Amino acid sequence: AASDVYKRQLRDVATGLCFPEGPIALADGSFLVVGIEAGRVSRISADGVVSTLADTGGGPNGAALGPDGRVYICNNGGMAFHHSDGLILPGHGEEDAATGWIDAIDLETGVVETLYRECDGRPLIAPNDLVFDAAGGFYFTDHGKSRKYDRDRGGVYYAQADGSDINRVWAPMEGPNGIGLSPDGDTLYVAETPTGRLWAFDIVSPGKIDRSPGPAPWQPGRLLANPTGYHMFDSLAVDAAGDVWIGTIPNGLTRVSPDGDVTYYPMPDLLPTNICFDAGGQAYVTLSSQGRLAAFDLS
Repeated sequence: AASDVYKRQLRDVATGLCFPEGPIALADGSFLVVGIEAGRVSRISADGVVSTLADTGGGPNGAALGPDGRVYICNNGGMAFHHSDGLILPGHGEEDAATGWIDAIDLETGVVETLYRECDGRPLIAPNDLVFDAAGGFYFTDHGKSRKYDRDRGGVYYAQADGSDINRVWAPMEGPNGIGLSPDGDTLYVAETPTGRLWAFDIVSPGKIDRSPGPAPWQPGRLLANPTGYHMFDSLAVDAAGDVWIGTIPNGLTRVSPDGDVTYYPMPDLLPTNICFDAGGQAYVTLSSQGRLAAFDLS
């Protein structure tokens, strides 16, 4: 019954998308989304018309507007998908899967500039999501790749928007995915996919977190939420009130307050991956397995 309620509260903005993620609500009423399966970044007009901004190749994943007005993209390098019963579903990575990179795309021309492919001589494996801070740099997660019998350990990075500098903020993490900042910019939130955990780290300066021991001598930060039951966390967004909204697999969104209070919202899709907000506070969610971007009524 609860899922039926949320079906009535959802309004499609666009359909037929190729595993959409990274939604951005632009000031003119249009949207940007990535299509991971298609290796494409698309613009959705205010009346729902979908057009291609750029073909990036690989697997464009997270997206964020930079201080220069370009859209910055975490590209995971590409991933396998298969179609089953009308749904788009991700598969396991291959042993020789390509590594990923960070792009910046001009919104007027669609020109793509690749900024980063490695850090300290180590390749970025599968950059996933990113967020800009007030200093003009951006934090991003490297999710790593999952294969049938093993997976990479990931981490969090900080980079300059002009491609001049990148550093590792913290590693290892277990499949870090969604990343966001508190409204005051003092707290960094990171969601891990396979563990279903939400971490909070205190920021001491741009690109630097407090590495003091947290729940264990080897683990900094605070475990803000780790709900019971089977779930995986995907990308996240922080609303104006400071609540963290996380795409939750399967079939939900999870809202976590800065104090760790958890509320779950059922969604009518197996893989609700990302959420974003427009200037008025309206929420939008990518229902990725169905290829939809939908408006979500928070009330």
